Amino acid sequence: MNALALWIPGTLLVVIGALLLVLERLDFTPALLMIGIGVALETAGTLLWIRQRIRPGADGRQRNR
Repeated sequence: MNALALWIPGTLLVVIGALLLVLERLDFTPALLMIGIGVALETAGTLLWIRQRIRPGADGRQRNR
């Protein structure tokens, strides 16, 4: 799985949740829930990216060292 497939939607959820909170379109709790889900997606994408970087050949290719 591509880490960006998790990171980009997570970032969008954080930004949209923050904007809706600032513009008072959402109450505090739903906005924080949206931001929290976005942070969880970003974290999962980052951890996946780190995991793929640590293990050589994780994506089917061998890295030259």
